[in-house]
Amino acid sequence: MVFAYSNYKLPFTCFLIDVLMFHQVHLSQMNPFGIAKVNHFQLSSLLLARTRI
Repeated sequence: MVFAYSNYKLPFTCFLIDVLMFHQVHLSQMNPFGIAKVNHFQLSSLLLARTRI
């Protein structure tokens, strides 16, 4: 869950990094609200997957 680069650790999930790489968007192009939306989508997807029978 930690993205490490040059001994600098950022608390980003691998999912967020994969989404940014897939859409070819740099982290500096994202604002905090956009990152929160991606994180919300990830958590919602995980919770929906767990609640299905």
